[in-house]
Amino acid sequence: MFHDAVHPLRAATTLVLFLGSSACDNTSASEPTAAAKADSPAAKGAKTKPLSNAAACGPERRVALEREMLRGCVIAPSILRDDVPPAPWTVETRAPKRPPHTRQISLRADGVHVEANPPITIEEWGQGLPPPEPSLPRLVWELSIESDLPGATVAEALGHLTRTGNTKGSIVLATPASDDLPTPVDPARLAALDEELDGSDPATRATTIAAHIADAMPPCAALREAFSAVATVPPEQRCSTLATGLAEATVACDCPDMDEVQTLVYGIAVGTQVPTSLGVAIPTVLGADATAHTGATWGEIVAGLEKADFGALAIAAR
Repeated sequence: MFHDAVHPLRAATTLVLFLGSSACDNTSASEPTAAAKADSPAAKGAKTKPLSNAAACGPERRVALEREMLRGCVIAPSILRDDVPPAPWTVETRAPKRPPHTRQISLRADGVHVEANPPITIEEWGQGLPPPEPSLPRLVWELSIESDLPGATVAEALGHLTRTGNTKGSIVLATPASDDLPTPVDPARLAALDEELDGSDPATRATTIAAHIADAMPPCAALREAFSAVATVPPEQRCSTLATGLAEATVACDCPDMDEVQTLVYGIAVGTQVPTSLGVAIPTVLGADATAHTGATWGEIVAGLEKADFGALAIAAR
């Protein structure tokens, strides 16, 4: 499965709860005076970044910030969460265009993960698949399979899809990341965040990052409003909405030091580790009558496949 640690911006919507409290209310009635702002601890800790003439606090700065954050939005859907094998042929990495209602499924050592649900056994998952009846819609699946998983386990899982007639979907493989990936503003801070969140579930990660952003936010209403706007748009628009809103708000707030906030936003959109590979969803048709491929592990099987094999893929226990 592709990266879903906190994407799509679950932390941003969680942050609205933090910023929606009376202490952070942005209405004019509760807006502090200029003197109060200047005297506040947050204001004393905030500083204006030294900007070059080319990156002065104006339209050029806004465009540069927005462009950098949008780069993270573009690659976010292709960031891997699972250790899947690399594609044995050259693949163009593009953000996946998933059909509506695509079910993202991860096959891991601890079982089958459907979306963000807890793992279940392969047998339990197979029993829950829709039966092969013409009146029922087929499942549209996107399957990530860990490289080290035994070939027999993969054969069992794919067998359930074939048995129930759910033969069309896609399998996620890895491809090297390009050199122009966005990088965090503060790599050391991102590494510390990754260590802090190691082993945390998605909900905890979202809440923790949201709390850090709320603590780091300079005292300017426009920045808080940029996050609040995220809660009003569909999930697929949240990343770009936040990127545009933060860029505009940064300039509106006279370009305070946003290194901490930008690094935390990177942790939301891209992840707490800089990716070294990206995922690509290979369209796949499972073929019960196709020549079965075997191997000790899924990674070994994939290494011997060609792109054409995914047009009628069959895996057998060794």
